[in-house]
Formats: sequence, structure tokens, C-alpha cells
Amino acid sequence: MPDDSTHLHLPYIDANQAQKHVTHNEAVRLIDALVQLSVKSRTLTAPPGSPADGDRYIVASGATGAWAAWDLNIAYWVDGAWMKLVPQAGWLAWIEAEAIHLRWGGSAWSGLTVASVDISDSTAAGRAMLTAADAAAQTALLNTMSGAAKGLAPGGGTSAQLLRGDGTWGTVGANGIASNAVTNAKLADMAQGTIKGRVTAGSGDPEDLTADQVKGILGILTRIAGASGAAGADLTWQALGADAAAITATAPAAVMTTTGVGAGTWAFQYMIRYQSAAAATGIGLAVNHSGTVSFFVSQSRMVTTGGAAATGIGDQTAAVNAGQLVEGKAERAINAMSSAMAGVDTANADMLVVLEGIVAVTASGDLELKVASEVAGSGITIKAGTLLDLRRIA
Repeated sequence: MPDDSTHLHLPYIDANQAQKHVTHNEAVRLIDALVQLSVKSRTLTAPPGSPADGDRYIVASGATGAWAAWDLNIAYWVDGAWMKLVPQAGWLAWIEAEAIHLRWGGSAWSGLTVASVDISDSTAAGRAMLTAADAAAQTALLNTMSGAAKGLAPGGGTSAQLLRGDGTWGTVGANGIASNAVTNAKLADMAQGTIKGRVTAGSGDPEDLTADQVKGILGILTRIAGASGAAGADLTWQALGADAAAITATAPAAVMTTTGVGAGTWAFQYMIRYQSAAAATGIGLAVNHSGTVSFFVSQSRMVTTGGAAATGIGDQTAAVNAGQLVEGKAERAINAMSSAMAGVDTANADMLVVLEGIVAVTASGDLELKVASEVAGSGITIKAGTLLDLRRIA
């Protein structure tokens, strides 16, 4: 009995052989390489630098290195080494790099060919379907129902006759579009300043969408009017539509919440309009995120009464020609307030303070603007028009 099979040379297991699994695995490995043969390329003469296990190549003529003398054979990378597989006549291989099939003819790999068939004067069920083409009619169809041959000659005016599925013959119709026949006529009435579409799934008619609705669909901009609302994917503007309740506690309390601020790095800026119930009562500020953050930095600033030295007292009118100081606070801890400002120049008058920073969010949560009063029992009121500009920058 031979040691291997006739065609694929798969090793046989000897009746008294020890470690039979070794021979079995060798045969399985060869089957895996040869069945449904697909090679990466047929242009390499030397092994590629980093082959993947199972990669196969048809070795090009002039092979070198580990493939030396393997011309036109199959190189198979398996278990960290190259194995040579000798093709036999009739083997087919798919070339992945070229998306073609090749056949081994015994001395060379060649493409598959398809024999040509002359269909002129061919018949179907005893009826002549085509007439032979000539110089006058390179493509000619025989209309056996009328007995007339309808040919298509270059530049000719003869109409083409085509056989329909019901066995009848007909001509090819063509329709032209006259100049200026296509206009911008409306398909449906539309409200001014709207775009046709739908904000919800449904089978009904398209709806007139506002610019804000379209921006929301595209994730361009989300506008929130109120003390609480959901953040957009990238850019959110949130404005207080009414005054918040006065804050009289010295511990920061939330006055403005933006929900669903998800993973990413966000830049925020609060432009805060506020009033203090007493000139000696300053404002304290903090920003919190209820999810998880990897870093947070912020600073607040406002014009004060100080002309040459810091006072911590918010002001609205320049007292000296040189202008007044812009004083501020900075914080790198989330949900923390460094210290409150010292007061305002005028009680119950509009003041402006800007609070901005960057926060890197790793788990989604709510962004909160928190406010405190410097003096317990003395109110700080965040006024309508206070604005958040929130942008995802990474």
C-alpha cells in the first residue's frame, strides 16, 4: 500500500503507526490548503515580509530565498513555515489580487477561456431569428412574421424590430424632452421659511419643518429655552426664559441644568446676568457634572470697582479714565466653589459675570450651573437671558 493518496498526496495512517493524530492533522492541513484554492497573488518571486497563517501564493518565475526553485508552484504558509504544493493538471486557483480564475495546464497557469459561438442564422423551434450580418447591416434581426429583415446600419434610418416576450415584433420607441419643458414648479404648498420632511417616522405626507427642527435632525445646533433641557450632539445654546428663584444659601445650588451631556471633551461658557439683594452680598459660582469626568478647569471673571487694587466688588461704571480691573476666580475641581465675590456696587441692579471652562466627560450626565450667596439669607437672583454656549470639541 502506498504512503499517500494518488492525487492530493494526502498521507495515509499506517495500521501500526504511533501518534496517528500527527499524520491525520497533516492530511487535514493539506486539504485546507488545496480545497477551494485561493491565492493572494501570482507576481511575487520571494516570500512577503509578514504572511498570515494560511496565506497561499503562486510563485512567479525566478523565485529566490525560501521559494528558490519553486517557480509556478504553490507556496503555503502554515505553522510558521513555507510548504511547497505542486499543482496537477486541471487545478483551478482564484487570484485574490486580480479577481480572476487560473487553470494549471501542466506547464503554465492560464486564464479560463470561453469558446465563441456564431449566432447568425441561428434558429429556435425551426424559425429563423437572425439574419447574417453584412457590411450594410452589422446587426440585423429577421422579422419572420412579415418576412422582412430589419437591419441597423451605421447612419441608416431603418427602425429596429425587437421580439417581444409574447412572440410579437415591435419597434423601439423614443421620447424627447422639449427645450424649457422642465421647470421649478412646486410639488406641494409650503409654509414660508420651512423645509419639507418629517421629524418622526410615518407614512403620512411630508411636514413643514422649521430651521431649528432641521438643525436638530442634522445635529448642528440644539436650542433650549428654560432652566433645564437635553444637550445636543455637538452644539447647544440654552437661555433662561424667566428669572430663577433667589439663592440665599452659602452652599451652591443648581439654577440651570443641561441633561445628557455625553462622553467627549466639552467647552462651556455661561454669560450670567444676576442681581444681588444687598451691596455687601457677593455671588459664588460652581459647575458640576453628574456623570464621570477625567478633568475639569474653569474660571469666572467680572469688572469690579477696583481701579488700581482688587476689591472683589462687581461694578458697571468706569470710575477712572484708565478703566477698572477685571477680577476672577479659577477652579480645577468639579462641583467646587473657590470663594464668593465680595459684593456689588448697587443692590438689585443688573450685573454680568462670565464663567467658562473645559470638561472631559467619560460617562454621560447632567451639566449644572450652581450659584451661592456670600451672605446667608441675602438673595442672589439669576435673571432671564442668562446664556450657556456648550460645544463638544473632541
